[in-house]
Amino acid sequence: MRILKRRVLGIHSAIRLGIQAAIGFGIGISGTAAPGQDLEPSCLAPPGAEEIRWTRGPETDRVRLDRWCAAVGAPLLRRAGEEALVPGTDDLLVAVWNVQLGAGTVHALVDDLRAGRLTGGEPARHFVLLLQEVHRDLVDGPASPPSGALTARRIAPKQRGPDVLSVARDLGLHLLYVPSMRNGGGDQPAEDRGNAILSTLPLLDPWALELPLERERRVAVAARVDIGAARGGLLLVSAHLDNRSSWRSAFRSFGTGRTGQARWLARALLGEPAVALGGDFNTWLRGGDARALSLLRESFPSPGEPLRKPTLIVPFIRDRAVDHLFLRLPPGWTSGSWVSEASYGSDHRPLLGSLLPPPI
Repeated sequence: MRILKRRVLGIHSAIRLGIQAAIGFGIGISGTAAPGQDLEPSCLAPPGAEEIRWTRGPETDRVRLDRWCAAVGAPLLRRAGEEALVPGTDDLLVAVWNVQLGAGTVHALVDDLRAGRLTGGEPARHFVLLLQEVHRDLVDGPASPPSGALTARRIAPKQRGPDVLSVARDLGLHLLYVPSMRNGGGDQPAEDRGNAILSTLPLLDPWALELPLERERRVAVAARVDIGAARGGLLLVSAHLDNRSSWRSAFRSFGTGRTGQARWLARALLGEPAVALGGDFNTWLRGGDARALSLLRESFPSPGEPLRKPTLIVPFIRDRAVDHLFLRLPPGWTSGSWVSEASYGSDHRPLLGSLLPPPI
């Protein structure tokens, strides 16, 4: 019986690894020779720019992370109007959304928020978009990757909107964008992709958190907004974990890579009293994914139970709840969350959350 069980488990693990390889959604890694070459970390803020705090990835990953970093441009921080939120008088709506490299129409989502079509008829005065898989045209970045740099296979949907900076300008929103990887090789249009925060409120203390390396470089972005009585403001974080582990990690249990990335994030945010962490956590299977989610729920206890409604739309596969919003809120705050019925062109539906500070 034990031998039979081992064989069954072995077959099960092989199937899971096969699925893991098959669901990469076309994302691959390429790069030129000279992997040991010292490369300039162009992904850091350029001299003279407003300072962005960096939490770099583990030293053991440093060489490969810098090879990814060398192919992308510097972060973007855009200031819009300096509208202030009167403490205790308004709630804040947070939308978590993977926009699938421009397939998702951010303009349409914002129009619905401003018209109240997603909030029971009451327009959302103040909102924040925690976005994943946004793209940026590399006007000032490297025209082609330097020798030794790593790039990701290009993703470019047929129906595609403008890049993240153009979206922020069109909508009059504050923007923080930090690229994770170059979107395509040197013979393709110069652009990178990563995570972003768009906000009606000024984004303070911008922060980039480079995650432990699995297959591709991943950088979470964070910034504060002044709201309610939260001491030091509310920290907003947009994150995107790897969709599958590296082949170098093939003999680890499924999901271990995402668990390590989740643990790294939780530790980095440990001392923050008020946090809204949202993103695409790629937790669409059980096993290791359950450990990653449990770990994050321990650090961010609200909401107590995750939403079960699917957010990822996958042809021929049952839709999955891969997008989450984790909250650590001061006493007296209330929150609620729901999933949009519309996907606005992306393969993910926006996950919406409302945060209400206590009156002062």
